[in-house]
Amino acid sequence: MFEVFYNVLFPVVLIFIAGYVTGRLFPINRKSFSIISIYLLTPALVFSSIYGYEDFFSPTTLNIFIIITITIVLTVLVVEILDLIFHFERSFKTILLLVLMLTNSGNFGLPITQYAFGKQGLLIGTLAMSFYIFYTHTAGVFIAASDKSTVKDAFFQMLKIPVFYAFAAAMVLNYFKIPMPAAALNSVRDMGYSGITLNLLFVGITLSDIRITRNITSVLIISIVKLTVIPFIAFPFVLFLGLKGLELKVTLTQIAMPSAIYCTILASHFNSDVKLASEIVLVSLLLSIVSLSGAIYILNLFIK
Repeated sequence: MFEVFYNVLFPVVLIFIAGYVTGRLFPINRKSFSIISIYLLTPALVFSSIYGYEDFFSPTTLNIFIIITITIVLTVLVVEILDLIFHFERSFKTILLLVLMLTNSGNFGLPITQYAFGKQGLLIGTLAMSFYIFYTHTAGVFIAASDKSTVKDAFFQMLKIPVFYAFAAAMVLNYFKIPMPAAALNSVRDMGYSGITLNLLFVGITLSDIRITRNITSVLIISIVKLTVIPFIAFPFVLFLGLKGLELKVTLTQIAMPSAIYCTILASHFNSDVKLASEIVLVSLLLSIVSLSGAIYILNLFIK
């Protein structure tokens, strides 16, 4: 297990720490960084990943999409049931939905997937990442926006996010095998993959200002649920839909990632409880160093 941490998690953690230290030492405009990530790097990564994936329209892709969709839907249902019982405040419910639904499968998940499972694992990981990013910028934006606005306004806020259009355009071009000029495709691909490292640095920079002052027990419980209960919910569906070998390992690993940094970005942008979102993102990321080391070790031990 220590070997998994050292070879897989440690290189990613070093990049995160570099961002964290930089954020503590220098005044960096977080808003500009997030705009670049949301409107340039992430759409480029989604587009290049889907467009360049030769077997995108395959049963495996569909199964991964179904698994992630079912996991998200069940998560929402559980939160709704808990809300009926405990009558959450609206902002708390919004943040709870975001941090349990959305996974840091891109800027944190892809480097870990690459270190753990190699280039082929990275290709499968980009599928899961693309689906999670799609839900982040559709359902996630809608939920965050609806906290302080009407359903109609939330829907139009969702339509302003470019990832949805990058996702749709890449699917159309991939399906009809429409070629792109090599220079343009290389530019988009380079911009997208540079976003993996830059976004990971952004995670550290963004979280460098966070101090845990809320009830730490609540934050810990939510973080542990995210890292352990959510993958456990997904596991039967992974088996039922027939994922095996590398596909099974990568899909479960991506689902087991900590809460997405975009939870903090969305909470800030739509004036929700950004402090709670940031605390859960930070704690879940720190705890994931242990949980992911264990999960990858077990998956490699029992799944061939």
